[in-house]
Parts: sequence; C-alpha cells; structure tokens
Amino acid sequence: SMLSYFLDQVEFLKKLSEKGADTSDQGAISDERWNKLMSETDPKVVEDLENLFNAFDDDHSGELDESEVAELVAQLGTKLSDEENHNLFRIMDADGGGTVDFREFATVILHQKAANSGKIDYSALAEKMFNIFDKTGDGVVSEQEVLDQMQMMGKNWDSASVMFFLQQVDRDGSGEIEKEEFVAYIKKIEAEIGL
Repeated sequence: SMLSYFLDQVEFLKKLSEKGADTSDQGAISDERWNKLMSETDPKVVEDLENLFNAFDDDHSGELDESEVAELVAQLGTKLSDEENHNLFRIMDADGGGTVDFREFATVILHQKAANSGKIDYSALAEKMFNIFDKTGDGVVSEQEVLDQMQMMGKNWDSASVMFFLQQVDRDGSGEIEKEEFVAYIKKIEAEIGL
C-alpha cells in the first residue's frame, strides 16, 4: 500500500500542528483504548507505522523525543515551524512524559486517519508526493531517487515492487518520471477505485 502510506500521513500532520494541543483527549493511552484501535486497524498499516517509528528512533530507546518527531515529519515532506513541531509533539505525548512511545504515535496517526477518511484531493496529494521524491527540484524523478527515499523512510519494500510501480508510471519508458506522468497515474488510480 505504497500510495496510501503517503497519502494518509502527509497532509493531516500539518493540520494537526496548526491546531495546537487539544488537551481534552490527553492522558496515558489505556490498554482498552489501544486494543480497540488495533482491532479496527489493518495489520499492514500498523506494520508500516512501526517501520516508520523505528526508522526515526535514532537511539533505539523505543521512544521518540521532540527532535526525532520533527525529523520524521520533515521526512514525510511536511515543513513545520518550530512552534508547529512543538504543538504536534505535545499532542502526541499523551501522558506528558516528554517522549512519544509507539502507542502514543500510532494513536494520533490512526485517529487522524479515521477523521480525515474520504476527503482526499488526489491531484494535490500526487503533486506533494512527487515533490517529496524530487529532491533536486528539476521536475523529473529517477528510479534511484524513489528507491533512496523509500529506504530513508525505513520502508522495507523490495526493489522489484518499487520498480514495478515505477514502470506503471513511466509511460514513455524514459527511466525517469515526469510530474505530469505521476499526477496522471494517481488520478487514474483514483478513477479505478472510484473515490
């Protein structure tokens, strides 16, 4: 679910950070709440989140500090101010302990995902995704740029499945993906799944 992985996570982090901390839902996450959330969530989504979390847990402590959360958000292509990063961190740090564990991290992401489902502007998201891959800003993305980005985000997709995805997008067979090709491909998927 390479596409949904990006589509779900980039936009809401920005929205959430602008809102500031809503303390009505704060407090440590109970086992009951966590188990309910896990029972309603696709295990593959949880695995994606664990990969992402672990990729940015630089000291392997099982918790993210504020700078690690900021780095993760930046890597997803969302540029936040220091204040926005701080707001986001405070929202994630449910028990106020100064670090974010996987439960806290996943709860915020999955809660937002549920709140935002069905309101996706695919053209805008396709552009945003493309810009994440296009590190040089030249309007084309090489297969290597996409592979590098996947690895940086802690994704364990094998090269073959990434290459298959790229071949689907790269209609003119140039070995590079132009922004128009990428946006057209995402819109085609949108039409096929009828969202």
